[in-house]
Amino acid sequence: MGRTGNPVLLCKQCFWEISNLLQGAQMFSRDLQPLVLNSSDSKTANALSWVSSAPPKYVSSKDVLGWFGCCTIGHGISPQVSITIIEARQLVGLNMDPVVCVEVGEEKKYTSMKESTNCPYYNEYFVFDFHVPPDVMFDKIIKLSVSERAGIALFSDLVLWLPEHQFYHKWAILSDPEDLTAGLKGYLKCDIAVVGKGDNIKTPHKANETEEDDIEGNLLLPDGVPPERQWARFYIKIYRAEGLPRMNTSIMANVKKALIGENKDLVDPYVQVAFAGQKGKTSVQKSSYEPLWNEQIIFTEMFPPLCKRIKIQIRDSDKVNDVAIGTHFIDLRKISNEGDKGYLPTFGPAWVNMYGSTRNYTLMDEHQELNEGLGEGVSFRARLLMSLAVEILDTTNPEINSSTEVQVEQATPVNCTGKMEEFFLFGAFLEATMIDRKIGDKPINFEVTIGNYGNQIDGMTKPVLRRKKEGGDGDEEESELLHNSSEDEADEDGEMVSVSSSQPMKPLVTDRNYFHLPYFEKKPCIYIKSWWQDQRRRLYNANIMDKIADKLVSTCWGGRELGHGVSHEEHPGSLRISAACHKAGTNHGRDPLDSLSLWFCSQPQHTIPDIFIWMMSNNKRIAYARVPSKDILYSIVDEEMGKDCAKVKTVFLKLPGKRGFGPAGWTVQAKMEIYLWLGLNKQRKDFLSGLPCGFEEKKTTRGQNLPSFPPISLLYNKKQVFQLRAHMYQARSLFAADSSGLSDPFARVFFTSQSQCTEVLNETLCPTWDQLLVFDNVELYGEAHEMRDDPPIIVIEIYDQDTVGKADFMGRTFAKPVVKMSDEQYCPPRFPPQLEYYQIYRGNSTAGDLLAAFELLQVPVFNKELEAEFDNFEDWLHTFNLLRGKIGDNDDNATEEERIVGRFKGSMCVYKVPLPDDITKEAGYDPTFGMFQGIPSNDPINVLVRVYIVRATDLHPADINGKADPYIAIKLGKTDIKDKENYISKQLNPVFGKSFDIEATFPMESMLTVAVYDWDLVGTDDLIGETKIDLENRYYSKHRATCGVSQTYSIHGYNIWRDPMKPSQILSKLCKEGKVDGPHFGPGGRVKVANRVYTGPTEIEDENGTYEHLALTVLRHWEDVPRAGCKLVPEHVETRPLLNPDKPGIEQGRLEMWVDMFPMDMPAPGPAIDISPRKPKKYELRVIVWNTDEVILEDDDYFTGEKSSDIFVRGWLKGQQEDKQDTDVHYHSLTGEGNFNWRYIFPFDYLMAEEKIVISKKESMFSWDETEYKIPARLTLQVWDADHFSADDFLGAIELDLNRFPRGAKTSKQCSLEMVTNEAELPMVSIFKQKRVKGWWPFVARDENDELEITGKVEAELHLLTAEEAEKSPAGLARNEPDPLEKPNRPDTSFIWFLNPLKSIKYLICTRYKWLIIKIVLALLLLIMVALFLYSMPGYMVKKLLGA
Repeated sequence: MGRTGNPVLLCKQCFWEISNLLQGAQMFSRDLQPLVLNSSDSKTANALSWVSSAPPKYVSSKDVLGWFGCCTIGHGISPQVSITIIEARQLVGLNMDPVVCVEVGEEKKYTSMKESTNCPYYNEYFVFDFHVPPDVMFDKIIKLSVSERAGIALFSDLVLWLPEHQFYHKWAILSDPEDLTAGLKGYLKCDIAVVGKGDNIKTPHKANETEEDDIEGNLLLPDGVPPERQWARFYIKIYRAEGLPRMNTSIMANVKKALIGENKDLVDPYVQVAFAGQKGKTSVQKSSYEPLWNEQIIFTEMFPPLCKRIKIQIRDSDKVNDVAIGTHFIDLRKISNEGDKGYLPTFGPAWVNMYGSTRNYTLMDEHQELNEGLGEGVSFRARLLMSLAVEILDTTNPEINSSTEVQVEQATPVNCTGKMEEFFLFGAFLEATMIDRKIGDKPINFEVTIGNYGNQIDGMTKPVLRRKKEGGDGDEEESELLHNSSEDEADEDGEMVSVSSSQPMKPLVTDRNYFHLPYFEKKPCIYIKSWWQDQRRRLYNANIMDKIADKLVSTCWGGRELGHGVSHEEHPGSLRISAACHKAGTNHGRDPLDSLSLWFCSQPQHTIPDIFIWMMSNNKRIAYARVPSKDILYSIVDEEMGKDCAKVKTVFLKLPGKRGFGPAGWTVQAKMEIYLWLGLNKQRKDFLSGLPCGFEEKKTTRGQNLPSFPPISLLYNKKQVFQLRAHMYQARSLFAADSSGLSDPFARVFFTSQSQCTEVLNETLCPTWDQLLVFDNVELYGEAHEMRDDPPIIVIEIYDQDTVGKADFMGRTFAKPVVKMSDEQYCPPRFPPQLEYYQIYRGNSTAGDLLAAFELLQVPVFNKELEAEFDNFEDWLHTFNLLRGKIGDNDDNATEEERIVGRFKGSMCVYKVPLPDDITKEAGYDPTFGMFQGIPSNDPINVLVRVYIVRATDLHPADINGKADPYIAIKLGKTDIKDKENYISKQLNPVFGKSFDIEATFPMESMLTVAVYDWDLVGTDDLIGETKIDLENRYYSKHRATCGVSQTYSIHGYNIWRDPMKPSQILSKLCKEGKVDGPHFGPGGRVKVANRVYTGPTEIEDENGTYEHLALTVLRHWEDVPRAGCKLVPEHVETRPLLNPDKPGIEQGRLEMWVDMFPMDMPAPGPAIDISPRKPKKYELRVIVWNTDEVILEDDDYFTGEKSSDIFVRGWLKGQQEDKQDTDVHYHSLTGEGNFNWRYIFPFDYLMAEEKIVISKKESMFSWDETEYKIPARLTLQVWDADHFSADDFLGAIELDLNRFPRGAKTSKQCSLEMVTNEAELPMVSIFKQKRVKGWWPFVARDENDELEITGKVEAELHLLTAEEAEKSPAGLARNEPDPLEKPNRPDTSFIWFLNPLKSIKYLICTRYKWLIIKIVLALLLLIMVALFLYSMPGYMVKKLLGA
């Protein structure tokens, strides 16, 4: 087949579907030829183009018996079926008046009637519109029937499996379904097309009339289907079902009882089978959870059938309405094969697992469509034992039944279900993060189920085994699964019972969108016992084929990248990220190799059901993940083991059913790190072997002393501390989220339980952040090497910031960091990491790219004494206490510490004489020293001891105020240093940041004592605690504890090399003392020590052309050197407990410190590095209060009774309440509006690293000195109503965290209570990044019901300057110089009435009573006019009468 076009364009979901095709699998297996499908559908999808050494095979989509060219159809967009009936030929009969009936599903349309012809010509066009899910569309049948008035029906049935979605000018074969022996009834020429949004009906190259008249060459049949098909019978045998849910309980039972008098709990199940447009069903088994049918449903259809799948449903018979319990589809292409060695469709007898909605038993099941087979099932529903066989009919046999009606008959029972075995499922929850904030306010737990086992509503227990039936296989037996039994009850034999759910736990806040569960060192576990027929071989075979396909693909295509910047070669754990991406609701996470191998690893005959993990809140199922049982199945053969068995797997939980579609499905409900193991109970010896090391098992009370009893939690005692650096450079081609066609994007990075955001860049689709996000103190549990091989994944989400409302989700991507352990050097080629592009996805669509780099650096911090890491440095020098003998009776109660009178240091060895040959022949061996080769001299040596004290934590209070005034005291030999003049006032967690140099002589002065004292103004200072360090043991240890080996060699900067000896000198000395050959430096960054070759960075040039970086590489791996090697002490900070002799054995706090030692006969070291505490930086915050609005009115007007307020605003920084500042008063505000134009100025000291304001002040007038406080940077603004003769009235307030506060609204109307109560959904800003912010914020207060309400709004402007900037650009307080503010334009109503009586009268009369006065004046004028009229009327009348 020649190439006819471009490679197929498929969206991710369509690509996932296409991997199920039989032809695709055959083409892949045939000489490993790459498959390139030719089509031009789906313009916006991703092009697939696979390359290998074998020539590609180009096939047209006629080979694809599926619905794939247009991805929009497969996603539920309304398809359209168009059919053109052109003509018919060779119709059987004479003088006919044929009419064609076109039927799609249940819709029918007819052509016109053609009189007296058996070769009618129509050329009529019909269109059928549908709006149904794809699974429903697959079940619709296209029927074309030709009939005449005589009434005999002729039709051809075609299913929707159309190549390229269309047949063009093809001849359909007409046959009589009522007569299997009748043969051909004619041909019907037609066009059929199925199109969706964006598709065009293709018009192939117009053939000449001769080619189109070739009926046999243009039949309407898919490729591979012969023109002459035979009739066949399909025997579908239904034996029994197990594990059905209760249907008529709770509210539903009551409703039915009230309506129809029905009162029962059990289901009335039957099985319905749909195939080729026909349906058949078994009998109804009344009130049964475990129905037994032993019936067969027989379909008669032509073979090969054009309908490619059979739909099987277990339904509940009901007087009101039958409902589906579960649905399963059997793909005939997966259970048959064509060709010389092919076989007819054959299935079972085997169990089929059915999945659907959750078993909650409520009145309405919101996920009922899942039971109909529409969408992924979210819970186990039942399993059905069935089989399928096909028999080709001999239509020449006169005895054969020619009817095609569906038949139901009794079937012979089957007993070959397999031997029942006990299975064991174990799971450990290592992490639960990214929990959606909507459910974060209530405790959360997780439930794990396998089948019905573990289900807390109607779970199963151990099955009751029936007796073996006569004539059955001796190894086979039937089982009966019990219902309504609690798994919380103990087994009769005292064995363990299952624990299927974790304990509820309250989530903690991660950020505005997500929460996390505090699974720190304690990891909850679950374990479930279940019983299934032992048919593991099917799953083992699927796993073998899966791994073979993976290997073949990686061999032929070179291990293609998985996506998201992670490849097989770079990260051994990259399969985990592929699964994680798919489970997050983004099909893009599936790799091409997963899709190509899907055919091989799919198993149509089911065995063990899938595992479901449910997140539950308040006893409601919220989100789930589904794990195939084969993926976690254990086997002693590695090739048979599931790919995720005994491995930590990243799982993203998603919403069930329709709730998980569309934008709702884009949100991650929870991200979990989970460990799963499934296998036979008798094989669970090493079920914990794949967990990260360093944990203790916590078991139930019953299992404390039983080694085989599984734990209910894991307590980790090994913890590694890391720092994650996320180099967020830029993104490109993002979605336009705003009406302007642009976006305001920012990125949020999640790692374990931490998250950070980049800054917001306005109006761009290609933001360049160029920002480094640093995650400090990232704690990962387990061994260090495990973190390097498989670090946790990083989740990056892109959002569009909106002024009002929450940020809009724009896309998500995943990454894995490059890991550097503490013993590795930060140098090329791995470090610094290179920027990489990561594909961003939004649902199933690509949504841009992220250019970033991520590195995870281990932080070398010893959270205990250095001696604990290096066996007390007694590698050769041991310490023995010399104890005083018993003197009196009182010594019976004396402790060993009290009896010590001295210490003996030395080493004693017992060895055989003569010494072994390997020792005596060793180079440099001196027989006079025996086994003590290389022991240093014990002559006195002068040493410079440099003690660095970083800080103390959790000190025991020493003063009556619950605080302490700690300072450092150091004693070494005759040297006694007390740094009491630098005591830190009233602190229990002081940061000292000090270094002390002491000269000492070993061995006489070797015990270093570092103490922390409490300073007292009167009396002696009190000892809080002390720690003692034996410096001599450290000095002479082969671990070289004199000066820790740094990670890098630097001659400048804060991390300058501290040791007076360079790395190359240290290496040469160690090789000489250890009698090791080397070091030999060579070109290309290579150095040889003993028989090992080390490589190091070649891009870094050392001073004077030396090889210091290479030497440092060897020092950091010195333990790998044979015989003489050992681990050298790295650069470190050790944490030592502080003890007080008066309180033996009780820690009084901890001290973080380290010690360097330098021999005085060597070159002097450089100056001590500066570890003094960070100094706060001086800032000035200028706050301008412009206006207020809608302030509540507190006062009643004395004259009018109208509401008003005399408004002023007060502000201060937290911790500086004594420096609060007030605006002037806006008097007599009638609307809550106030105008101020008033400036506050707040100078303060700020520690950027800690995000705290530093304040030093005396606690009281009696305090001797100032105490330093570190408090959050928060600005408080309050609105008050001023009163002259009483206390001012508080109206409302708002507190703004200067590091994170909601962006002000642009107008007063947009300012709402949500800016206080719903901060998580609002855009947040930091004044330390934004520098200047202006907007409206609400004042709030609590009402009588203790609920927040808005009491006003304030328009303010915040401007942050450094002290230097403030000095260059000064501004005055209030409206004063310099940089004065304009006087506010207040209305005339703003005045004090007793200071301005005339203005008050003017306002009272002219403003308040103006219209009343006008009305009174007009009324008086009217009355005067009426009075004058009445007064003058008599005289006027007399004059008129008299004619005057």
